[in-house]
Amino acid sequence: MRALPLLLAFALSAVPSFAVPPGDPLARELARLSKEGFTDVQRADAKVREGLLSALVVRRSDGGGSRLLVYLSGDAKARLLHFEPSLAGIRLSALHVDGTLPDLAGDGSRTIAYVVSFSGLEQDALVLLRYGKGRVERLGKPMPFTDFEDVDVDGNLELVRREKPLGRFFSMDCESFFTMAGKAEKTTILLLKGRRLVDVSARYPAFYRAHMGRLETELASNDPMKTQRFEDYLSTSLALYFDYETLGRRKEGYDRLRKAYKLPRAAPSGIRSCADKMGAELRQKLNVPSDWD
Repeated sequence: MRALPLLLAFALSAVPSFAVPPGDPLARELARLSKEGFTDVQRADAKVREGLLSALVVRRSDGGGSRLLVYLSGDAKARLLHFEPSLAGIRLSALHVDGTLPDLAGDGSRTIAYVVSFSGLEQDALVLLRYGKGRVERLGKPMPFTDFEDVDVDGNLELVRREKPLGRFFSMDCESFFTMAGKAEKTTILLLKGRRLVDVSARYPAFYRAHMGRLETELASNDPMKTQRFEDYLSTSLALYFDYETLGRRKEGYDRLRKAYKLPRAAPSGIRSCADKMGAELRQKLNVPSDWD
C-alpha cells in the first residue's frame, strides 16, 4: 500500500531550519516564527485566484506546542486567514504529501487537512478545512481514527475512517472469564462532496475482500484456548463482522461470527452457559434481529 511510504516521505520533508526560497512571500513570517522559537515546518501551497494559499504546521523547539497557520499571499504581503494553537501534536495529513492543497471537492475550493494527535489517549483526529472566496471554514467535526490512504493502490488518496463502534474499552465477561475487544475496528471509505462526506465503501469491494482474507488468516492461526489471546480473537472476529456489514452482507457476517464461537458438543455446561450469556450480549450490542438465531 502506498500510504506508509507516503507518510514516511512526508515526515522527512519537514524543514527544520526554515529554509526560505528567494522571493517567498512568507519570508518575513517564517523569519518571525524562527525568532519566536518555532522549528520543524511542514508546508503545502496552492495558487488560487486571490494569490498564493499556504498552510504551515510549526512546533516550538522547547516543547511548548504546535501551531497551524493558513496564509494568503499577494503583492508581496502575507495575510493570516486561520490560526490554531495546540498543546497536542499537529501534522499535515498525508493528503498534502506532495506539498500541495488540492481541490478535493472538485468545486474550485481548496482542502486543508491536518491531524491532531493525543498521545495520552492514543488517538488521532483528522480535521478538514475548506478555503473558498478568500475565507477558511471548518468542515464538520474532528474525525477520530481517520486519515487519507491509497486503498486501491491507484496513486490517489482516499479518506479512510477506522472507528471502534463498540468503544475502546468494550469487554465481555462471564463468571471467571474476562476479555476486551478494543481493537475491533470498522473501516469506512469516504468521499468529500462539497461540504459533506459521503460513504463510498461499496465502491471498493476488492479492498474489503483483501482485508477480510487477512482477518480470516488471523482467526485460523489463533486458537485462543491454546494461545490465551482472547482479546485478539474477539477483536478480529468482530472486525470481520463489520467488513461484512459494510459490504451489505450483515446476515452472512453474523453467521460467520457465530461460527467463530461454535462450541464442541463435549463442552461443559458451565462453559456453554457462559457462551450463551456473552452471545446474547453481543446480539444486543450489534442490534441483531431476533429471527437470525
